[in-house]
Amino acid sequence: MKVQRTGSVRHRHRARVSPGYFFIHFMRPHDFRGREARGTRGQDALATRRRRGAAFIVTLWLVVAMTAVALAVASGARTRQYQAASIHATVQARWVELGALQTVLAALADTDGKMPEETDLPCDGAILGEGAFWIIRPGETDDEHGYGLIDEGERST
Repeated sequence: MKVQRTGSVRHRHRARVSPGYFFIHFMRPHDFRGREARGTRGQDALATRRRRGAAFIVTLWLVVAMTAVALAVASGARTRQYQAASIHATVQARWVELGALQTVLAALADTDGKMPEETDLPCDGAILGEGAFWIIRPGETDDEHGYGLIDEGERST
């Protein structure tokens, strides 16, 4: 007699016997309970599905919360990066300003009290370190300007 098993692991108690087409049903202890007790399997499966669904929803909420935290951290890091770049540019501009002042003072010290020529003192976009400076003198009208130094004693009001 050859026994063929059918169904999933849950239904191991059923077996088909060939060549006949009848089922041999092996009774388990819980099969002797009343019909109401056997009907709870569907409710258990429903409760299991609900628990799995609730776990999935909780997992989704955790992923959303972790994404929000990651975005907040990234935004804060970007803000700190912009702030550091601004501070760096401010310090660099201050040092270029001090360097330009020292360049002008050195050029004035070398000319024995005369105004330096444009070849002696670069005034139009002079490179100093990683920056540059311009020495702008006022023109005769408000719309025009020139580059270089002017003697305050020769300036007309």
